[in-house]
Amino acid sequence: MPQNLSPNHPNLLKAVRRLRRVLLAWAVLFAGMAVLTFLAVPGAIPIQWMAGSALLFLSASPDPAHKNPLLGLQPALLALVSITWALSLLGLVPAINQVFALDPIVQIFEAGLIEGLALGFVRGILVLMTWNQLLFYRMLYGTRGSVGLEEGLPDIPEMVPNRTALLETYARWAGIAGGGLILAAYAIPDPDFLLPLLSSSLGMGGVALGLGVGVAFSPTERRPAALVSMVVGAFIFLLSFISARLLGL
Repeated sequence: MPQNLSPNHPNLLKAVRRLRRVLLAWAVLFAGMAVLTFLAVPGAIPIQWMAGSALLFLSASPDPAHKNPLLGLQPALLALVSITWALSLLGLVPAINQVFALDPIVQIFEAGLIEGLALGFVRGILVLMTWNQLLFYRMLYGTRGSVGLEEGLPDIPEMVPNRTALLETYARWAGIAGGGLILAAYAIPDPDFLLPLLSSSLGMGGVALGLGVGVAFSPTERRPAALVSMVVGAFIFLLSFISARLLGL
């Protein structure tokens, strides 16, 4: 029989501290990507990089009493990181990158085919790395309510607050906001507003998709709703691309 672990087990406490450092590192990197996007395509609003950075910073803030719902460690956010890197691979297509700068590094330095493929390979590694981190650190939510984990694992207590229900709510509202921004792009004839609106809707779709994936692969009763948020987010993301083409961006 697997042993029951204490919440004060030194290895579990180390894992919690390591998770916090991981989230902070990704938050800094996402903030940097947001700045590079502003430089690469003036007028574009990198909502996905910005929102991801903000959520990662907040989730990694100390919250010993677990009272503030906006704070507390969130392994599910690692799925948002993984999905964001995956979506940035679309930036290898020059026509897409010139509008949305999904890969601002390629856009700024005008990388050629070989350089672009090398950066794409690195992004692929980042996707796998963060996805594996999610699968590992989600055990800190506690293994008792988990599904799909290896049998015979120790009974790990809840080491980090399981606020996946809150993240699913964020995902749902991000999808709704993305749809509203697309409608606004069609309603406002001024071309100066098209890029900010559609780049924002693209980012909202990516956030909805990433958070939906994170919740769906975490121990939660909100998995059906999270799957819906995933589908809506992917639809909004795709519709932003189509709208950009239709509206002449």
